[in-house]
Amino acid sequence: MSGISGWYDSYEKRFVGEQSVTRTFGEKRYTVVYSGELYNCGELRRELEKRGQRFETTDDTEVVLNGLFTYGTDFVKQMNGVFAFAFYDEKLGVLHLFRDRIGVKPLFYTRQGDTIFFASEIETLLANSGVKPVLDRKGLNEVFSIGPAKTYGCGVFKGIDEVLPGHLLSYTGAEMKNSCYWKLESKVHEDNYEQTVEKTAFLLETAVPTPLLSFFPFFPFLSFLFSLLLVSALFSLSFLPSFPLLPPFSFSFPPPRPPQCIVPGFGAPPLPPTQCAYSPPPVWPQALQAISGSCCTTGSG
Repeated sequence: MSGISGWYDSYEKRFVGEQSVTRTFGEKRYTVVYSGELYNCGELRRELEKRGQRFETTDDTEVVLNGLFTYGTDFVKQMNGVFAFAFYDEKLGVLHLFRDRIGVKPLFYTRQGDTIFFASEIETLLANSGVKPVLDRKGLNEVFSIGPAKTYGCGVFKGIDEVLPGHLLSYTGAEMKNSCYWKLESKVHEDNYEQTVEKTAFLLETAVPTPLLSFFPFFPFLSFLFSLLLVSALFSLSFLPSFPLLPPFSFSFPPPRPPQCIVPGFGAPPLPPTQCAYSPPPVWPQALQAISGSCCTTGSG
């Protein structure tokens, strides 16, 4: 599914989630509404199986459910991927909202009385909660001062907020607690040149292929040639000959229309259509082969 949505009424202890998955563990009853991709799903699944968990499907959601039962909410610290999900503990009467570390997947929420509504998209949230799309001074400042970007945590419309990246929001009705489970930390670089090369190569070799293990076809975006060659080379080293040469793509926009006088009754000449095509240059195969053979050959550190 492309997103999540649902609500929890803390007074009636009632939880509703679109495409939710529920499982009972003894006296505990857990429900998860999940959207995303878990890159280390296989690794987590094997670890949970060693701890006695059994699986009926190959879906990420079941791994998340079993992980939450085994480790509690701290399980999110082991998850490597992009995701947004809601976790409802029926016995404790608490709803947890999780968002991935860097906020790739959006997750908005609003509280109306004893009920909290959540959704991946503001439009869905407005439709489900009945909240009116009102712009206050803060929202207008977001639109005209920052837009098209926005401040982290802000839902633009009055009464709508966003779960922060790397954060967990817990709601019981009596209390709403916001917790940070991961943050990027800056540290002093003390490695020498050789250690830096070795560690950087290791991080690239382990990080780049992981997100590509998905159910969707992968085509690198030609934005910066060197980074594109590096990513493609790392992918090729990991998966060739299982995969063919990766076809890149790019797109361009027509130049801005120059100021001109429009004669009444006559429209401006039409702009050329946006171009969305790219033909690999003749040097592409040779460049990929060169970078594949000359870099990223150091051992793991």
